[in-house]
Amino acid sequence: MITMCSDHIGGIVGELVLKYFLKNRLIEVTDGGVFLTEKGVEELEMMGIECSLLVSPSYVQICHEQDFGIVYEHLGGTLGKLFLNRLCELGWVLPRDNESYFFTHKGLEGFTTLGIDLKKFHPNYDQHENNLQKKVEKYDDPSE
Repeated sequence: MITMCSDHIGGIVGELVLKYFLKNRLIEVTDGGVFLTEKGVEELEMMGIECSLLVSPSYVQICHEQDFGIVYEHLGGTLGKLFLNRLCELGWVLPRDNESYFFTHKGLEGFTTLGIDLKKFHPNYDQHENNLQKKVEKYDDPSE
């Protein structure tokens, strides 16, 4: 399950995405704030995220969310929202309810290709995989 912070990914998944962006130099931290790099713009555009929709093309908002006493830093603002929307378009995540999403098998594999292994953060991954397949089949079945 993906926890939300307002209209973007929060929690541990959000923090893992932020670390991916930093590690791959898609964003950089300076004394003036956090900014999207040229490489970041190129990578995001290749993923299908239209960077021209960002209010400030280079400034990146970082959120700090507390969940059960743990503070998670993650991408926020317009970039965070665009990233989540793109994951939905790709079929990597599906809405569970108004406050959370869940990963599809395609999404788990997609994140693995990015170097983010979400399987190790899910203690009962095999059971989750079976439940997930049932949810996806139900979601895809228009008769239900």
